Amino acid sequence: MAYSAAVLHWGPYPQLKASLLQLAEEDFTASPEKTASKINQLGEKGRERYRRYQAFDSAGTLVTTIAATLLMTYALSRLVDSRSVLGLLVYVPAAAGICDWIENASLARAAAEFPKSSLGALLVASVATRLKLLLAGVALPLLLYCSARLGLEVWRARTRKAIRS
Repeated sequence: MAYSAAVLHWGPYPQLKASLLQLAEEDFTASPEKTASKINQLGEKGRERYRRYQAFDSAGTLVTTIAATLLMTYALSRLVDSRSVLGLLVYVPAAAGICDWIENASLARAAAEFPKSSLGALLVASVATRLKLLLAGVALPLLLYCSARLGLEVWRARTRKAIRS
C-alpha cells in the first residue's frame, strides 16, 4: 500500500490526473471509444507518462495481489474447512490482480501504438477494468471481514486462556 501511495503521490499519476478528470482504469463505464478519446487528450508527452504509469501500476498490482492473496489464504485456512466451497474465495484477489495486469498491458500498448490503437485491445482493457473494479470491490471487504473475524477469534481464545489461568 505504501508503494501505491508513493506512486499516486509522487509518480506520474498526479500529472495524468491534471490532464484528465478520470483515467480509463478508473472508469467503470469506459468504452473503447471513450478510452481512445482519453488517450488522445493526453498528447504525446502525456501518453509517454501514461505508459510509465502503467509500468508502476503493474509493479504495485503484483505486490498488492500477492499480499492480498496470501492474507486471504491465511485467514480462510483458519476460518473455513479445507473442503468448503468458501475456500475458493482465496482466488478473488488473484483474479482482480490478473484483470488489473491485463488492463495495464492493454492500456500501455494502446498508448504506445496511438493513433493506431485497436478498438479490440481497448475493448479488452474496458472489460478488464470492469472486472477488476468489481472483483476488488468484493476482495477488499472480504479481506477486511476475514481479518476482523480471525482477530476476534484470536482475542476470544486469549481471553478464555486468561480466565482459566
